[in-house]
Amino acid sequence: MKKIPTYLIALFALLSACSSNPTESTYTIAFAVRDAPSVFTSIAHGGPHMVITTFLFDSLVWKDEKGFVPLLAETWQSSDDKKLWTFNLRSGVRWHDGQDFTADDVKFTFDYLRGNPLTMNSDESNRLIESIQTPNAQTVIFQLRDSAPDFLGNIAGQTMILPKHIWQSVADPLKFQEKAAFVGTGPFKFRETRRGEFHVFEANNDYFLARPVVDRLIFKNVSNPLLALESGDVDAANPNSPTAVQSLQKRDEYEILMGPFSYYLTKLIFNVKRPPFDSKDMRHAVAYALNRPEIVKQVLNGEG
Repeated sequence: MKKIPTYLIALFALLSACSSNPTESTYTIAFAVRDAPSVFTSIAHGGPHMVITTFLFDSLVWKDEKGFVPLLAETWQSSDDKKLWTFNLRSGVRWHDGQDFTADDVKFTFDYLRGNPLTMNSDESNRLIESIQTPNAQTVIFQLRDSAPDFLGNIAGQTMILPKHIWQSVADPLKFQEKAAFVGTGPFKFRETRRGEFHVFEANNDYFLARPVVDRLIFKNVSNPLLALESGDVDAANPNSPTAVQSLQKRDEYEILMGPFSYYLTKLIFNVKRPPFDSKDMRHAVAYALNRPEIVKQVLNGEG
């Protein structure tokens, strides 16, 4: 059965599912393949690129539909003023090259981002973090300059942790494209990438949450995702079109997965330098006049 995740969050949930009895398989997804799946890639690619990197790299925590869940950190605590955050790391986690993951890797990652603020949210990390302590191999303590109730979501849950033993000798992370640049702790290992064509990942047999359900995961660039799906060239596609999805709803050979939200946004932006939208009252009037539920219903067939 072919699966059509209509939102990237559903796609992630589908493919990071784990099984103790995997079968030999390859799963191919229609995807916009641009740059290599490195942590240090332009954030212009936004959410979709971040999803790709999370198959190779892990953050301290993750978030599902119910809230924050453990990832590299098994438990965590914060002070009442939210300025001191302590993370207790999982034991037995290894990098893809077999080296042990420790608190030194976490501290190194955030220190490295101070000198190389090139990834999502690294500027906010630099502003907030005053110091990082590692009293032992499994504990990381962040002392913040200001109270940060959203530290889990904005920083701990989005910063991909790097292996110190690889990156400590890298002077220019944007130019580092060797295979070692893709060594993480994630559920898949990097095998090959060809810009504008495909990424090929293979299952991490030693992943701490158990082995992924597929042996090989391929992200393939196609000109028409739905045609590629119907021709059997890919196993999953994200049409980003409610009309296209509805055309397949009654066909038994397809399964449609709906996620709680999408990375794709449509915005109405005012030019506040020109009348009439240089008036705050006018902008408020337009905002109140817009019938958002009706727009979602008429333009997106309710899928928005």
